[in-house]
Amino acid sequence: ALSYPQVTPSSGKTSDTFSYSVYFADQDGDSPSTKDVVIDGVAHAMTLTSGSTSNGWYGFDTSLAAGSHAYYFSFRDIRGGSARAPLAGTLSGPDVYAFFLASLSPSSATAGGPGFVLSVTGTDFVDGAVVRWDGSDRTTTFVDSTRVTAAIGAGDLTAGKAVAITVRNPD
Repeated sequence: ALSYPQVTPSSGKTSDTFSYSVYFADQDGDSPSTKDVVIDGVAHAMTLTSGSTSNGWYGFDTSLAAGSHAYYFSFRDIRGGSARAPLAGTLSGPDVYAFFLASLSPSSATAGGPGFVLSVTGTDFVDGAVVRWDGSDRTTTFVDSTRVTAAIGAGDLTAGKAVAITVRNPD
């Protein structure tokens, strides 16, 4: 049986290491012949991190590309018995980002107000990064790896609503 399936951290950057772990216990005392975590459809062999081979924790460490990920664990013992966690489907996580946005300045604007220059502070920006306002690219100036600025026009402030602000590094 497999229990306590997890990945830590639950979110992070592409430069982070993500640790997948699960507890395996075989009632017959059999060691697993196959011990995989399947991440985004690709199987990765796990190794024993503590306990015995028939009753212990297994882990796999990796870095991941930006985006949302899905995983499950699949084990088979030497007699052909199998265990899966979850029993069906996948578990979600982690969410991986190329960088993090730390702050916006100004942090708010008034509907119907004038345009302004938005300063976005974060990490790992590169020359050519583009600020996206409510899903659309805005003219962006790369200042350095921690800051970009973007021109936000008065037309962007016509509707009084919260908007998503993201930064996209070039491919």
